[in-house]
Amino acid sequence: MDEIIINEIRQQKEFEHKQFTQWLKTTYQLKDLLQINYDRIYQDSFYVKIFELITSGKNYIQMFNDTIEQNNYEASIKYKLLLKIIDDILSSFKESELDFIEFRRHSSSHIFTKGYNFIQDDFKLKEIKNKKSLIDIHSNFDSIFKKHKTTKNFDLYFNSIVFKYLDIINLKF
Repeated sequence: MDEIIINEIRQQKEFEHKQFTQWLKTTYQLKDLLQINYDRIYQDSFYVKIFELITSGKNYIQMFNDTIEQNNYEASIKYKLLLKIIDDILSSFKESELDFIEFRRHSSSHIFTKGYNFIQDDFKLKEIKNKKSLIDIHSNFDSIFKKHKTTKNFDLYFNSIVFKYLDIINLKF
């Protein structure tokens, strides 16, 4: 019985790693396409990929790297570099911009972004999202629009920062 469970866990971890590497390859493919030509559909997908990279992906990489560090030094170095790139991407944006990137991620993958509404479906007033004031979040979004004028301009600004870091390494997993 224990052997069955251990085998199942190993298969699950191998499958998760295959999913992660395929997802990362897709992220790089989108980057390459967007470097050639801006496309709103690709851009929406890129927000989803990058937001997941700097959140769930970062957590996965930390966990995965801890398990391979002693067995595969070369792979461990690659993952440590990827973690450094993620940290550099995160530190390149203001907190308000990271909130906007999260919003773009949500609006790219959901029909409605009700989590940003003050009045919820049950008519209750929502004032906080992710431990932040919705009033402040909305105000920050207004400032971002005033600065960049269009969503496309923010996209290009976002891409210029993210591309710079992703171009540091051409990951082959």
